[in-house]
Amino acid sequence: TGRYEMAILLPNDDNKAYNLAGFSVILSLVVSGITFVIFMIFGDKILELFGFRSMSVLYYSIPAGIFALGLFQVSTFLLNRVQHYKGIASTKIARSGSVSVTQLLFGLTGFSTFGLVLGKLFGELGSAIYARWLASRNHAFKNSSLSWIVMKAEALTYLEMPKINAPHAVSTTLSNQLPNILLAGFFNPAIAGFYNLSFRICYAPVMLISGSVYQVYSRTVSENQKEGDNIHRFTLSIVKKLTLAAIIPFTILLFFAPPLFDFIFGTDWRIAGFYSQLLAPMLFFTFIVSPITYIPILLGYQRKAFFLDVFYLILRITALSTGFFMDSATIAIAGYSAVGVIFLGYLLFWLLSLTKKHNYQKDSPYMK
Repeated sequence: TGRYEMAILLPNDDNKAYNLAGFSVILSLVVSGITFVIFMIFGDKILELFGFRSMSVLYYSIPAGIFALGLFQVSTFLLNRVQHYKGIASTKIARSGSVSVTQLLFGLTGFSTFGLVLGKLFGELGSAIYARWLASRNHAFKNSSLSWIVMKAEALTYLEMPKINAPHAVSTTLSNQLPNILLAGFFNPAIAGFYNLSFRICYAPVMLISGSVYQVYSRTVSENQKEGDNIHRFTLSIVKKLTLAAIIPFTILLFFAPPLFDFIFGTDWRIAGFYSQLLAPMLFFTFIVSPITYIPILLGYQRKAFFLDVFYLILRITALSTGFFMDSATIAIAGYSAVGVIFLGYLLFWLLSLTKKHNYQKDSPYMK
């Protein structure tokens, strides 16, 4: 989608936002088509590389899945624009529920591995279509219509999204997945497995809650900015509330993670609890900072945010590599977490300073 869906909240006019969404869907369809052509030409070699030679169904399901994911993302941001939070929640429930149900049905009819793939695909497509239907029937877009001229104009207006925000998203994803990749190579798959369980159990709820807060925050702060309200005061209040909400659970994680993992998963997984202890400070800051990372998009500081994220990626690689050279997975994960705390602490300070600077400039007579 070129990350254009992230800009759907920005236009003052609903018709422009609707056309931006339409352009995003077209891009998703183009990428899906290119992926299909690539699979038709190099599919055998690609599947063989990853050990899926017998999974020819991936030729079709991956391109279709890409389009479904793009459509779902765009529709979710349209629903966010019109504050249809109940619709966003229902689409997410429909998404997970339809995937589980269709996979189960395929499994019961004997389609084992193929059933998992097809169930995932049909579930994603179904939820994407449902999300799109909810968005299209909203009264805010009742008089909106797609126009190539408007789509092109909006695409050019928000050209920084594919130029800067898309590479930024890639670097962020790579940065978050680094331990899964490097720990297995630096040490052994068991270490990576312990880390992966720790990360999934602790990171999933963090992103579930902060992702929901992000949706509400991004919509509200966009409106506040358009109306000339004090976005610094609003952002600071969100940070304070998130901090208060996070203190107790992350304190418990910091001091009692090993026995908790021991009790829930068994003694063999106690080491994953120890890794959770090491990651707790970084996850605490992630919980607080993630919801307000919309600020650079809103205020036009995407380029610096991207450069900062690349620097963060380099720091994380350095931390994990240090653990490798010292032959200690504990040092690698502790360093990874420490780097996260320092960087996210700076990021929090920078984002709050941006909102404060914005309000100062808006109110200053020198800026009129």
